[in-house]
Amino acid sequence: MAPAWDNLGALDRWVEDGVPPKAQIAADRTKSPTRGRTRPLCEFPSWPKYFGQGDINDAASYHCVKE
Repeated sequence: MAPAWDNLGALDRWVEDGVPPKAQIAADRTKSPTRGRTRPLCEFPSWPKYFGQGDINDAASYHCVKE
C-alpha cells in the first residue's frame, strides 16, 4: 500500500483554525488491484483492525485498537 492522505491540509487546519486532526483516512494510490483501498490512520500504538464484516477495502470497516 502506498498511502496518501491530506496531511498538509490537516496541519494547516490545525495551525490556522486550531482544529486538531481527527479520523484521518489514508487511500492506496498504487497502480495495483488494491488502488482505492482505504484505512484509518490510528494514533500510535493503535492499529486498524477489521470489524469482521463489511468491505475489507473500506476504512469504515475498521477501528483503531491497542491490542
